[in-house]
Amino acid sequence: MVVDIDEGVQYKVLSWDVWRSGVPRIDDTETDAPDGEYTFRIDMFDYNQDVSSDADYVMLGWESMLPVGVKNGKTNKIQALTAAGHLIAMCGYTGRKLRTVAWKADSNYFNIVVTH
Repeated sequence: MVVDIDEGVQYKVLSWDVWRSGVPRIDDTETDAPDGEYTFRIDMFDYNQDVSSDADYVMLGWESMLPVGVKNGKTNKIQALTAAGHLIAMCGYTGRKLRTVAWKADSNYFNIVVTH
């Protein structure tokens, strides 16, 4: 099934390099989230806006509606990278490493951090 959330948005290709407790865990897809499908969210500036030198960027909360599945305590890596790439493409950030994936049990979503 193909999901076209934002027509014309080209997804960014990200690498999986998740940090837990300050230690990189490359390819570690473990999560505390129960089995199901969830969304990724990120708090990021809107890098797509035309900002003059004296203006500030606007910080926004971004959410990808692309589903990220969890099964047997493991995050679906391909879906996670796709959703994270979707978020980064929407906000215009140039980072490519998915550094943190934090499960927010009280809100049923993952909060992510992406860096260079």
